[in-house]
Amino acid sequence: MKRRVSESHFGCACVLAVLLTSAGLVGPAAAEIRIGVATPSQGPRSDAGRDIRSAARLAAENINESGGLLGERVSLVPVDDGCSVAQAEAAARSLVAEEVAIVIGHPCTGAAVAAARIYAANDVLFLASATRHPDLTDARAGPGVFRLDGRDDRQGTRAGQYLVETFKGQPLAIVYDGSRYAQTLVNDVRAVLKEAGVTDIVSASVRGGQKDYGKLVDQLAKAKTKAVFFAAFPMEGALLLRQMRDAGLDTVFIGGDAMATSSFAETAGAAAD
Repeated sequence: MKRRVSESHFGCACVLAVLLTSAGLVGPAAAEIRIGVATPSQGPRSDAGRDIRSAARLAAENINESGGLLGERVSLVPVDDGCSVAQAEAAARSLVAEEVAIVIGHPCTGAAVAAARIYAANDVLFLASATRHPDLTDARAGPGVFRLDGRDDRQGTRAGQYLVETFKGQPLAIVYDGSRYAQTLVNDVRAVLKEAGVTDIVSASVRGGQKDYGKLVDQLAKAKTKAVFFAAFPMEGALLLRQMRDAGLDTVFIGGDAMATSSFAETAGAAAD
């Protein structure tokens, strides 16, 4: 974990240096380099927000302890984007008013796309660190909008290919919630399975905050599913996985990259090994 965090904030520092230098936003007259950090403090993406804030803080501390970035001290300007369009737009305007050089964050798709337009209009660089929807860069608001995460449309296609290659002729399940993230992944997975002629699929939906998955576990057991593709948020995924293992199911559990959080591992416990 310490190594991963180190690599993450070291990479963040390198990206900051390259972007700020190439954009000509850092000069000898600057008293400090202000970095906006826009994340939600509550809701289903609050875990991602917490991780982004922690990584940014570690990066800033390391940069400043090493003499700053191009000789200038880095300071962070955190804002809560609420994981919503309206609050993200308000947060973006406040960061523009604070004269930040670059903004990191906005892990929620709608918030990121809305905020990107404001940053582009005001020549503020935006580094989306956890936004997977292709709209962010397919309909790029401006040349200063960048992404670090992979795209949902590619992730779902690859997951579908893996299911076809690894579990050919075996019953599968797709479990999802109503989020835009989930719908994008599931649509692409289903397209690949359909093209490959895979029809033995259990399809089930879950809701945010759901804790009891007994009926779904029974359904998976009855269908003798060999693999579950899960497209929702990590807390629900962890609870489902744990209840599957408690029921004796050794079904392979495959999730989107939303599962790559500490909360998933902590909640699932030994089931996440």
